[in-house]
Amino acid sequence: MNPAYEPDYLEFYGLSKDPFAADTDVFCAVGKRHDVLEQLIHLNQFSHLALIVLAPDGYGKTTLFNVLKKQLLQLGVVRIVSFTAGPDWTTETILQQIAGSWDIEIETGDIDQALRAIRSHHLSQSIMGIRHCILIDDADQLDEESLESLYQLVAGLPEDQSIGLTLFATEGVVDFRAYFKPTNMIHSIHLTALSNKEVFAFLQDHFEFVGHKRGVPFSPDVVEKIYLSTEGIPLHIKRVAAEYMSQQARSHVTEKSSIPVAHFIAIGALVVLVGVAFLYQRWQSEPKTVVPQGIVHDEGLSERLQQAVAKVEARQQSKTPEPVVEAPKSEIHTPAVEPEPEPEPEPEPEPGPEAEAEVNAAAVVPPEPQPVTPKNAVPVKTEPKVPEVKKAVASAGKWFALAKDEAFTIQLLGVRTEAAIQEFIAGQNHPERFAYYKTTFQEKDWYVAVTGEYGSRKDALSAVEKLPESLKKLKPWVRPIADIRLLMEP
Repeated sequence: MNPAYEPDYLEFYGLSKDPFAADTDVFCAVGKRHDVLEQLIHLNQFSHLALIVLAPDGYGKTTLFNVLKKQLLQLGVVRIVSFTAGPDWTTETILQQIAGSWDIEIETGDIDQALRAIRSHHLSQSIMGIRHCILIDDADQLDEESLESLYQLVAGLPEDQSIGLTLFATEGVVDFRAYFKPTNMIHSIHLTALSNKEVFAFLQDHFEFVGHKRGVPFSPDVVEKIYLSTEGIPLHIKRVAAEYMSQQARSHVTEKSSIPVAHFIAIGALVVLVGVAFLYQRWQSEPKTVVPQGIVHDEGLSERLQQAVAKVEARQQSKTPEPVVEAPKSEIHTPAVEPEPEPEPEPEPEPGPEAEAEVNAAAVVPPEPQPVTPKNAVPVKTEPKVPEVKKAVASAGKWFALAKDEAFTIQLLGVRTEAAIQEFIAGQNHPERFAYYKTTFQEKDWYVAVTGEYGSRKDALSAVEKLPESLKKLKPWVRPIADIRLLMEP
């Protein structure tokens, strides 16, 4: 048993002592074991046979040895000598042990003289009705000479004046019949394992031994499990029962110590739930607005185009065009074409009245704005929506006509007049890398400039980061070419 749980073990079951401690020597005299004990007591008083008690380790052989010794001492007419043999014991050691217990003087080193002295003393005492018995535990530790000397000590005496000899040994270690002949002089007794009912009595005896008068504190199911797991072997029963009691005590201590922890966990969970509810309510109360993407003036545009943009921007402040939802397309990885830096255009002369009138006729509208959604909103998969009034036709840039539907391009700018979009493309360093298409927006013509063909959206986004600053100010955005072709006129 784990010493750390011993106080709780005893307190939990209301015990003053450990019923299964190593020094607790309780023999369960029930069933067959009761018969064995009674038989040994009787034979030690009256039989001339050498008794051999055999049992495997853990069956209670030593416990029976101690109980038998106590029972014989209570008879009064039996003088016993008992000891546990060791591997270094010799014949002389055994004879000196016997002679010393019976107050017999023997000469050291003379085995024959010692045997004669012990036998003579016994015969003289037996006339007065005194019986001598020898009990040896772990007799399988004795050597051949010692066993032969014991045989000479008890053999040949009259049956009514015999010396009782009981040897306790581990079964299967020594064949005592080879030393005690004839073999009918030996009587062997085998200890067996306990039955299910005997296990309960075994436990009850141990609890009563330490003063527990309320019976076995185990349920019948627990006793049954102990019996099945130990196969009725006494040593194993004590170990398993002690482990079970320790486990119960440990569980009792754990339950008491875990109550505050459970409270802390419950409080923490409540705080988290309240915090989440507060944040959710605050998020719901915030206004959801869609911020339109304004027009950005580009220094690279001509002054005529900038003036047109400024006028249209003033007219479009209160208008928010309906966004077009993009449909995801499968990505095809193709090398991205990186646009080269665009030089700043030289300032043009002040436009005359005719040019100003021409620019005023051009209406420039910003690119389609993107709706702003909450950060944690779940994206909704929608089908691409094609405005009824939007029709487009591709112009300029042969690469655009040959581009794959699965590819992506970068949309830069949308204006109202074709001349303005052509002027914008012509002002770039590599006009051949640009293209534009015609569509309608708010029931008017709409010309949109694009650049580059990319196999995936990721490649197109990477290309956006490499655009000149003058083009980045236009807030370019990536679009599937297939979406653009849906808007184009046949």
